[in-house]
Amino acid sequence: EHHVERLSEDRERAQRFSDVLVREGGFILPYGPVRTNLAFFCLPKEVFPMEIADDWTGDEASRNVIEDVLDDLKERHGVLVGGGYGRGGRVIRAAFHKDVDDEGLEKAMKGLLDVANCWKGGEKKSM
Repeated sequence: EHHVERLSEDRERAQRFSDVLVREGGFILPYGPVRTNLAFFCLPKEVFPMEIADDWTGDEASRNVIEDVLDDLKERHGVLVGGGYGRGGRVIRAAFHKDVDDEGLEKAMKGLLDVANCWKGGEKKSM
């Protein structure tokens, strides 16, 4: 079944998602504003240990932080996003589609803001 007629709704959710992450959490949009139903973003620099915060070469330490943060997001909030894309593997992708409604959008935004806040400096903090 095709859901082309809904694509504008999915794109709007992707835009709201990325706008909130940037505004409220300091997330980075490495490819600029969202144009489709896919939101590509990077975790805020503060999530990484200071010595690798500005290193976009994709070293093992930054990959481990991203993996740990995304595992925590899935475990604590039930939110699945894909990591390991461009810019040294720091780009994460969230896809908005027919199975992601406004409730799912809110859950994803709150979950990402929460885990990013818990992982300042590359280590999970108790909250």
